[in-house]
Amino acid sequence: MNTHTLDELKRFVDRCHGRMVTGEGIEIYLPTTRNQQRKGLSGDIIREENVQVAFDKLANWEELNQLRDIIKKADVKAFVQKQLSEKDSWAIKALQLIYSYQTATEKQTEHTSIKNCIGFSGSDAELLTSFAKQFDTKKWLSNKQLTIIKKRMKKYWKQIIDASDELKLLRQVKASLPQSIQIRLEV
Repeated sequence: MNTHTLDELKRFVDRCHGRMVTGEGIEIYLPTTRNQQRKGLSGDIIREENVQVAFDKLANWEELNQLRDIIKKADVKAFVQKQLSEKDSWAIKALQLIYSYQTATEKQTEHTSIKNCIGFSGSDAELLTSFAKQFDTKKWLSNKQLTIIKKRMKKYWKQIIDASDELKLLRQVKASLPQSIQIRLEV
C-alpha cells in the first residue's frame, strides 16, 4: 500500500482542479461535474483526517467521473439486464433486494398496494414474493423458479442500478466491453 504525502495529495487535488484546505483535518473541494451541473448541485467535498484515505477517496472520485464520461447509461442498463437474465447469483440478489423494498403489508399479503415505483410490480408481487420468502427460509430455488426469476428481474434494472455501488458497477461494465472498445475508451 502506497503512503502518500500531503504534498502529493495537493498536486493530485490541483490536477483534479480542486481546492484543498488543511487545518483540523483535510477538506478537498472538488469541481462541479456535468451531471451535478444538470441537477443544479455543487461539487463534492472530501473531509478526512488521514492523507492516504483522502488520496484514495480522490482517486475513486476521479475514476468514477472518468467512467461516467465514457460509459453510456444504455451500456449500464444492457449489462445489468444481461447479468440478471444469465446469472443465478445476480437474479437471486436482485430478488432479495426488490423484496426488501416491499412494505410490510405487501410482504404479508403478497400484493403490491402502493404504486411508488419501488419493489415488485403488481403483476409480479405474488409470485416473486413467494420465491423470495422461500429463498429466505430454505436458501433454495428450483431451476424452473430461477428461470422465471431471471426472466422477470430484468425489468427491475433501474432499482438494481440505483442500489449498486456505482464505481464497482461501472468497473464491471467497462471490463465486459470488448477489448477494442476498452482501449479506445482509455485513449
